[in-house]
Amino acid sequence: MTDEGKARASQNATKHGIFSKKVVNDGESQEEFDRLAESINQRWNPATEDEQEAVREFILLRWRIRRASAVETTMLSETAGTDPAANAK
Repeated sequence: MTDEGKARASQNATKHGIFSKKVVNDGESQEEFDRLAESINQRWNPATEDEQEAVREFILLRWRIRRASAVETTMLSETAGTDPAANAK
């Protein structure tokens, strides 16, 4: 297998990215994630280590919710007009 093939294969488990260990996946914007993180940090202004951890988790959850919404929109757009039972699958 080529280096390119190995690199591509190493990402097989993170195609949809919903449960990815990577925070910002290919096709997503690091700058957008950074803006989200900065906005949330400024709003909540965590002072203690526990607060900082809670805010980090909140940022990651918000990012994953946005990702899931994007995936949902894409899936529904691609299946528009098909049998509702097929959409559920």
